[in-house]
Amino acid sequence: MPNWCNNNIRIYGDEGTIRTLTAVLKGLKSEDKVFESLIGLPTYQTAAQYDENWYDTNVNWFGTKWDISYDEHTFEYTKDEISFSCETAWSPPIPFMENLCKMYQVNGYIYYSEGGIGFTGETTFKWQDGELDVYDQEFGFLEGMYFLSKEEFWFEVDYSLDCVLDEDQSLEDFLNQYMFVSQEDKKELTRLYNETIKNNVESESE
Repeated sequence: MPNWCNNNIRIYGDEGTIRTLTAVLKGLKSEDKVFESLIGLPTYQTAAQYDENWYDTNVNWFGTKWDISYDEHTFEYTKDEISFSCETAWSPPIPFMENLCKMYQVNGYIYYSEGGIGFTGETTFKWQDGELDVYDQEFGFLEGMYFLSKEEFWFEVDYSLDCVLDEDQSLEDFLNQYMFVSQEDKKELTRLYNETIKNNVESESE
């Protein structure tokens, strides 16, 4: 079983191009593959060559072991933007987005997190002066959430507080997971830790 990478993806650009991409996606059925439907497969390969080397091709062309199936409930459409969330095996679909942006002259963005290996990051794809600029920044799992998605970070903190009692963590051990936070947020983490310990003591004394 692979580790699953969670991705939030935005594709945006001129209305005509987004309309074209939207039509392709809305025409898909649940068993259809999203990445291949939008950017195809490499033209230098025959179907037989792809069947033989599908794994390496997918990793290099899409950025992940498998394509994703279409799920209309995870896609949102406006006149100049398409956004959706998906899970991919092991890594985010950065090559897919770069290929898509080059083919259709659109911009893109991926926010991704993977808790197994432990990384979180974001990649932006933006056309400037006729060139596609690709900028990626990646952090450790919790650190990336802290800087890129505070809501998701505090959700993970709530989850880790559930483990404090099971693992008999000291305050120092708990805070050592969050060396990157501001002093203000360190105080909040300390408050949450102490509150968790206090509530547990009170429940055991009842």
